[in-house]
Formats: sequence, C-alpha cells, structure tokens
Amino acid sequence: MNFSWQLIRMLFYLTVIIALIILLAKFIKKQSLLSGTGQQLQILEKLYFSSEQALYLVKVLDEYWVLGISSERIELLAKLSDSQALAELSKEQDKFKDEYWLERLKKVFSKDD
Repeated sequence: MNFSWQLIRMLFYLTVIIALIILLAKFIKKQSLLSGTGQQLQILEKLYFSSEQALYLVKVLDEYWVLGISSERIELLAKLSDSQALAELSKEQDKFKDEYWLERLKKVFSKDD
C-alpha cells in the first residue's frame, strides 16, 4: 500500500512538472512572437524617453515607420520609404560608433601614468 501511494504521488508531481514546462514553453513562444522577429514586421530600434513613452523604428514590408508610443496611444509619426537613404544613415551611424570607440580606446591606452 505504501509503495503504490508513493508511485501515485510521484506520477502526480511528474504530471504537474510536465504541465509547467509546457506552459513555460508556450509563454516563451508568445513572448518571442511579440518581440518583432517576424519576416514582414521587424522592430529595428527602440528609444525610451520614460517608462511610459518610447519611439520605435519599425520595418513593415519595404517601408520604415517611426512610431510614438505612450501609455495611452500609439501614433504613426512618419513613413520612410527611401531605403537607400536609410542605408546611408545606418552606415553613418555605424561609422560614428566605430570612431567613438576608437577614440575612447586611444585615450585609455595613451595615458602617461
């Protein structure tokens, strides 16, 4: 009798653990779908102004949208369709980041202690 009771308890806990794993997997899948990793819709940049206000750059098909998001609403601020200009802007931004870090590294390593 004692062995069968332990077996029933073990099967119950095993079922609960498997159900929790399945629920966790569904939650993670739902979160990843909301994170903007789709093929036709991608969130490229996020800029937070406060906990309730943000600016998003979103790629929708072949257009780029700038969205203003607050706790009350989402507003389309601009549609950008010139992909060549956006590519140039991206290159300039990457160049600026690289130059910034190179300058920082030069300052760190050129100090005379």
